[in-house]
Amino acid sequence: MCDGEQDESHHKFICLNATKAYEVALKKYHGWIVQKTFQAAPYKCDFLKPLTKGQNVTEEECMEKVRLFLVNYVATIDVIYEMYTKMNAELNYKV
Repeated sequence: MCDGEQDESHHKFICLNATKAYEVALKKYHGWIVQKTFQAAPYKCDFLKPLTKGQNVTEEECMEKVRLFLVNYVATIDVIYEMYTKMNAELNYKV
C-alpha cells in the first residue's frame, strides 16, 4: 500500500496489499483456514480511518505517516529475524 501498488480494477480495496504482505511474512506458519481470513481485507478508507485518530487528515498525509513508521518498524523486525536465525529459533510448524 505504501509503495503505491494497487489492484487497478478494485483500487479502493487493500486485499492485494494485505495478501502480498501476508504471503511474504506469515503464510508459511498458518493452515488453510487462517490463510483464507486474509482475503477479507477491508476497504482502504476503512483501514486508514482508525490511523487518523479522528483528525481531519488526507489519505496522502496518513500514508506518509505510515511510511515514516515503517522505516523504523522494518529495521526492528529485521533485527528480530536476525536474532531468530542466529539462535536457530525459527519455528516451522503451522497453527
